[in-house]
Amino acid sequence: MDVQRRAPGDFSILFIGTGSFFAAHPLKAVSQIYPLAGIVESARRGFDSQSPFQRLALWLEQRFAPFSLYRIAKQSGVPYYFLLKEDQASFLEFLESVKPDIGLIASMNRLLPGAALSVPGCGFINMHPSLLPDLRGPQVWPWLYYYNDRQGGVTIHQVDEGEDSGPILKQESFPVFPGMPPERLIDTAVRLGTRLLLQALEDIRLGQVQPLPQPTPGRIRRARRLKKEENLFDYAAWDLEHAYHFLQGVRPWYSPFKLKQRTFGVLDWKPTGFSPSAAAANHPGEIRLDWRGFYFSHSQGKIRLKLTVNGYDFVLFLLLVFACLNLLFGI
Repeated sequence: MDVQRRAPGDFSILFIGTGSFFAAHPLKAVSQIYPLAGIVESARRGFDSQSPFQRLALWLEQRFAPFSLYRIAKQSGVPYYFLLKEDQASFLEFLESVKPDIGLIASMNRLLPGAALSVPGCGFINMHPSLLPDLRGPQVWPWLYYYNDRQGGVTIHQVDEGEDSGPILKQESFPVFPGMPPERLIDTAVRLGTRLLLQALEDIRLGQVQPLPQPTPGRIRRARRLKKEENLFDYAAWDLEHAYHFLQGVRPWYSPFKLKQRTFGVLDWKPTGFSPSAAAANHPGEIRLDWRGFYFSHSQGKIRLKLTVNGYDFVLFLLLVFACLNLLFGI
């Protein structure tokens, strides 16, 4: 890593991320201090560039989604690149053309090609939402709820050819309380990560970086991607609070309810609280109704539920309908 002291205006950043708060918030913070050499958006897994419907959805997301990296690039006047899995050669050409001093990653849907690592003089660093080396992988937060962890964290590390395995530059933890809403967990992690990221960039710019190799504990849990229909909701083995904590936390990434317990695909259940109840023990695993409303039956009590809209899917569905109507009828 090139660690010569630089002025902020002479230290250019290539940013790689996804269209999410996790990426957009640190990107905006970094761009207020350092010049951007370019912005790369990592295509979501399963994206098919040959599908007209997926291309239309991408066009709508780039222009109307709240955390659009495409729109940030256009507003900032910097080059934008949409990275597909099969585009490694052209991606390397893009890297060479923008000549960044350092690459910064905050959410990338695949590993960085090995040939790209040496293009920026100071390499790449990554903002990862766990206390590495634990929970390496792409979907940390739902596994925090699954394991009922009471501590979250963020790590800033150098990028090597492995999965979240490079030397650590900055790391800090924060508490996770029972039933912590995922929105609050994400907000806490992103704001902490942004602060640590700016500190790491400053250390690198001033030539004061002190990377530490990741420790090698006996067991490292991997934060793999969740499979849509797998059964992770082990309520029979968990106590009532753990079951509520899991239901509360995994909603943005996964529905723990059986398909027949969901409604129309865009509606799902949101837990609102829990209470002990002997009556619920007769119907474990069922969604039932009493005078107070709907609840999930656990052997130790009732987890209160209300219907909620899957906002992202619903908004994307409405945008697609509007776009189709506009193309067909010019409305």
